[in-house]
Amino acid sequence: PAPQVVARAARSTAAVLMLHGLGDTSQGWAWLEGELGLPHVKYVLPTARAIPVGLNGGAVMPAWHDIKFMALNKDAIDEPGVQESVDYVHRLVREQIDAGIPPGRIVLGGFSMGGYVALRALLSYPEPLAGCLALSSWLVPELTPHPDWAAAGHGTPIFVGHGLADPMVPAVLGQNSVLQLRKMGFEVEHHEYPGMGHSACPEEVEHLRAFLRRVVPAKKVTGEDIDGMPVRELRRLLQASGVDTSAVLEKAELYTLARENLHKL
Repeated sequence: PAPQVVARAARSTAAVLMLHGLGDTSQGWAWLEGELGLPHVKYVLPTARAIPVGLNGGAVMPAWHDIKFMALNKDAIDEPGVQESVDYVHRLVREQIDAGIPPGRIVLGGFSMGGYVALRALLSYPEPLAGCLALSSWLVPELTPHPDWAAAGHGTPIFVGHGLADPMVPAVLGQNSVLQLRKMGFEVEHHEYPGMGHSACPEEVEHLRAFLRRVVPAKKVTGEDIDGMPVRELRRLLQASGVDTSAVLEKAELYTLARENLHKL
């Protein structure tokens, strides 16, 4: 299915692609937009295909790849399935770029196995993105960043959050991932939450909000942005910003009105 897109503003200037965990759907993370309160950010929430999962006795459920057992190492994880999901995430990134959001304003993210796929997608994408969120997740050790990144001096910020009471993905796996990512040259913001299991908590949401404000800060609309907008999109943006467009019929008048109210956009 097409990803669920949750956005507050008529024109978003940043995007977060958030991948759910095993057995969940996009709806499981639709609350992010309301809780984080960042109106310039849109959330692209895909749902994985339903496949048999060996870890759960072959039961069919949404999953980004098969997991054979809980060791969460390269022998337990279906590498072709991972690569298929990574390719899909790369397509979603390109769709956002085509929609006008530059790579430096796109954040990949995921929970549990979704976080693993998000990290893999970040590592193999040919240019740096704004950042990555790895929540209650892990990274197998046999990985390196895309070779094109060396010239770019990537340093991409990564947020790693993990519950110390996580019974599914032990916190030590998150700790090992942080060490590995830092050795690769990434800037890692690492938080651990006492008492939190395989889930999220209000403190983690606060930390996520601060991280996203740092890596994709709110961006004011410019005159150049206005010139490049289709009429319908510009009218929606003005209306969402409280500007009355009901008396404006001509295209040129609409663009003049937008420039006169640039401070509100």
